[in-house]
Amino acid sequence: MEQESIQHIQDSLNELKSPSEVLDDYLDSIYNLKAEVVHNLNELRLLDEQCEKLRAICNECQDKYFACVDSDHIDENDRGPSYWKNMAVKAYEDAMQKQDEKIAVADKLYNLLSRHFEKLDEELARNNIHLEGSHFI
Repeated sequence: MEQESIQHIQDSLNELKSPSEVLDDYLDSIYNLKAEVVHNLNELRLLDEQCEKLRAICNECQDKYFACVDSDHIDENDRGPSYWKNMAVKAYEDAMQKQDEKIAVADKLYNLLSRHFEKLDEELARNNIHLEGSHFI
């Protein structure tokens, strides 16, 4: 029993890494991180642009709806208040869907970065490496 305990301690000591080994392993693990972050940020930007366009459409449809209601007439394409109301509601619903997609992408990005930070923290703690400023202690 005691022999097993000693062997376990020796195995644990053999698994410990130097600060430079931990850093090298971490750098290897984040090799594609920049590309993933850039991809997610571009996706967020694209979704935000789409959302802004849908908001503009919604506002335009609301204005036309109120113009139809106020003047009590139908425009040149036989579009009355109910048409503009339905178009405004559709644009609003589409914008809300884009907002939900943006939240999902932001969550995905947050989780991606959190995983990498947690992995580094765990590795530093496991190897009893403390960082202060930019120096290893």
